[in-house]
Amino acid sequence: MDRTQLRDDMVSLFSEAEFQVICRRLDVPAERLGGKTQADKTTSLIGWMERNGRLPDLVVELVRERPHLRQKYADYLPAPNADNDVDLSWLDRVAGGEGPAIEEPPTMRWDSDVHKLDE
Repeated sequence: MDRTQLRDDMVSLFSEAEFQVICRRLDVPAERLGGKTQADKTTSLIGWMERNGRLPDLVVELVRERPHLRQKYADYLPAPNADNDVDLSWLDRVAGGEGPAIEEPPTMRWDSDVHKLDE
């Protein structure tokens, strides 16, 4: 994928407010992206998405907002799922360390009255 073309498309076709919405949908804090200009922030977003294996997610969002880009980025869109399975890609992201951390490890709990050994 031509990252420069992707950046140019995003900068020319999306306002700053729309860019913020895309970042929110992708769970990327826009305020943490590097750069002062929209082009710099867009470059930072593309790099972050690529490093985290989520560049196709970005393309899906772009095509959702600007359907005329579907043809241009068709090779980078996920294939339609004929089985209509639920998208479980979020599990891969959680397994990769994204999302909130669990404060405590899970524990096994049971009713102690049922399992008394002395009786």
